[in-house]
Amino acid sequence: AATEMDYNIVFKVITGDLCVRDFSIGCLGQGVSRIISFSETQVDMASIPCGAMSKESVVITNNSKVAQLLNVLVPLSKVSGLRVSPICVQLEPHESKRLQIEFRPTKDFTNLLKKPVEEIPEPAEGEQAAPTPVDGEEQKPEEQEISPEEFKNQQLASVREYGGRRWEDPETGTLHCSWRLGICVRPAGVPNDVNGKSPKTSLVYLGVNTCVLPTVLLAEPAQLDFGEVTAGQRHLLPVTLTNLALQDGLQDLHMEALPENQCFTVLNAARPVGGKPFQLMVEFKPQLVQIYQCTLSLRTQNTRLQVPLRGKGVRPVLKIEPENGVIHMGSVVFGKGCKDYTTAKLEIKNESPFELPYKLETIIRADPNHTGPPPFTLTPSSGTVEANGSKTVTVTFRPHRPMAVFREKIL
Repeated sequence: AATEMDYNIVFKVITGDLCVRDFSIGCLGQGVSRIISFSETQVDMASIPCGAMSKESVVITNNSKVAQLLNVLVPLSKVSGLRVSPICVQLEPHESKRLQIEFRPTKDFTNLLKKPVEEIPEPAEGEQAAPTPVDGEEQKPEEQEISPEEFKNQQLASVREYGGRRWEDPETGTLHCSWRLGICVRPAGVPNDVNGKSPKTSLVYLGVNTCVLPTVLLAEPAQLDFGEVTAGQRHLLPVTLTNLALQDGLQDLHMEALPENQCFTVLNAARPVGGKPFQLMVEFKPQLVQIYQCTLSLRTQNTRLQVPLRGKGVRPVLKIEPENGVIHMGSVVFGKGCKDYTTAKLEIKNESPFELPYKLETIIRADPNHTGPPPFTLTPSSGTVEANGSKTVTVTFRPHRPMAVFREKIL
């Protein structure tokens, strides 16, 4: 508590049954209120398998009367699997902000203590192996190869340097970590003094506990990237789910609904996953020219799984020839049977790597023919132009009565 403490500690020297001497030592102290306070000082992240993700948040409050600058010291992602946002933030007096902590264990994180196997490159055909040194020649000292146990101890030492502890349970196959995230706090906007020393910095800690469960359900691929898809077109990709814990029986699969505005749809229903792999078909149909991304969340009675979905809607533009967009059909002699006509070619080009549909619609019509075909006909009036291809449209002009000019506008 922020109170003043003034105590005396009395010491007595006893010889036999008599008190020979007594003396006291004064203790004086002043409690100081905390500059920064947390809604929680210990965060327990959800237990998840490798490849999944869990998020928690903590509210930080500035209790002082001056603005404070905070800098979160986060261990390397491959060492801890943690991400914090924001890392650097300024808090005004009595202001509160939310700090988000994300835990996403990867294979590099789970295999941190395992020494990687170095492959010795074999000499290619035509190349000779390195010559064996002759006696008397100087030999270069070979680097001592560390054992797997020494490699493990080095990695554990690096974990401790980052303020963490790591241990594994061989019976359950779980991986546990406990971290103390340091947060540096200093007054904002205070310049260095005359000697160049920066303002006093205090350090507070936030505890984070994580746990990685054995993988029960394996998704391949781990991420669905649809790439660039033409707006309005659909593209399908499969996700194959494999049950790695057959001893636990069927995995009853459940899916969380995807956001409607992200244009991703799972086409088939979920079913229990047994010995045979199960395939989910995901459709991506972008409506706008933008980047879409969300997460497909799956769960069973034993595990949770997340598959990131990503795609980009694009809208390439078709080009036409003639470039000015005007086609002169010339003059045609009118006959009662409307047998005379003339034709011209309209070339539609697609220079993009995506197939594009087209549809020619009349905006301003020419003089209508109420008893027969219209003066202008286009064949084909709709279709699809292949990627990096072209399509030829035949324009036919057949007048149905004498007239100076027939004009029609088509989009």
